[in-house]
Amino acid sequence: MKKEDEAIKDFFNGPERFESFVLLVDSAHKHISKIKQMISADSSIKSVHTLWLYILSKYNDGLTPTELAEKTNIDRSLVSREIRELVSEGYVDHSYPKGKRGYNTKITLTDKGRDLARQIAASAFAVQSAVSQSISTEELKVFYTILYKICKNLEGITEGQGQE
Repeated sequence: MKKEDEAIKDFFNGPERFESFVLLVDSAHKHISKIKQMISADSSIKSVHTLWLYILSKYNDGLTPTELAEKTNIDRSLVSREIRELVSEGYVDHSYPKGKRGYNTKITLTDKGRDLARQIAASAFAVQSAVSQSISTEELKVFYTILYKICKNLEGITEGQGQE
């Protein structure tokens, strides 16, 4: 049996899968955060902005801060605060009438933003290819199906809190 298979067996057969689950998810999150920092290091953006630019590149008409927050699972107020930096750096346009809140005004990429979003997409594809190189398409389908279900179940638990 491979060393990798033994490690997986230990995670699964332990008396508490919760610990294994949390450690694995936290480890993945830590590495993803580092990758986002590496991708953003060559530009003047923060790592949190990488996913936003990537997502915005898929919407030519732009997204409102609310839509962007929903698509990236980030608080709307954080998007509204942070988007100013991307505007000031010339990556996005988010103009709205003076004195009005910008929650319903679309955020769109500028040419500079589209260029950076293409670089982010290329980096993301390279990372995705490297991460999945020894994993079959069928295994990836199962993984994403299960991860989606776990996230939905966790969402149900957290949204159900405080409703008693």
